[in-house]
Amino acid sequence: MPINSNETIRRESINEIDRMISHFSKKQALYNELDICRSNIEYYSNPDLIIRGFTGKPLIVIGIVLTALSASFFFSVLFFLIFAYAVTNQGEIMIPLYVLALGIVIGIVLIVSGKMTNNRFFTRNQDKKKDLINQNKSKLDQISDELINHYYAYGSCILGYEYTDPKTLYRIREKLIRGRADTINEAVKSIHRDQYFY
Repeated sequence: MPINSNETIRRESINEIDRMISHFSKKQALYNELDICRSNIEYYSNPDLIIRGFTGKPLIVIGIVLTALSASFFFSVLFFLIFAYAVTNQGEIMIPLYVLALGIVIGIVLIVSGKMTNNRFFTRNQDKKKDLINQNKSKLDQISDELINHYYAYGSCILGYEYTDPKTLYRIREKLIRGRADTINEAVKSIHRDQYFY
């Protein structure tokens, strides 16, 4: 094909992409919100994500530490009582044993309470994430409907709806301006090859 013919086709493609940019840029804010919704859905879909809030983990840690310390002292005193009962007043030994035994009980209670709190928080956390995902999906559907209506309002568009974000259109235009493509379709293929499009 003659060089001047290629140049003519490229110029016509640039004019067409300019018309698209002029039309679809009117909805740039919606395209941005669409990207945010998609990003939020991906973010909240992370199974390891923890929404801010109190968990039972601190109670579990405190309970384990208290139980370990109390048990350590309890068995130390008990060991001392067994081997030194002949020279030790039993009444004085039994009081700290009760205190240490109480510490063990309190520690276990804290561990159980912490575990229960953690389970309740996990359930609430999952429910909260589901709510946020559903909210973003609902908003995404509303925005998509409006953008699709705007897409059809353009008339005969040689590009699919998924390529009409003005940011993508500017990338296509750049390919045409730099002479890396003569047609819009060639520019799209070039973008895919360069992995610019996402």
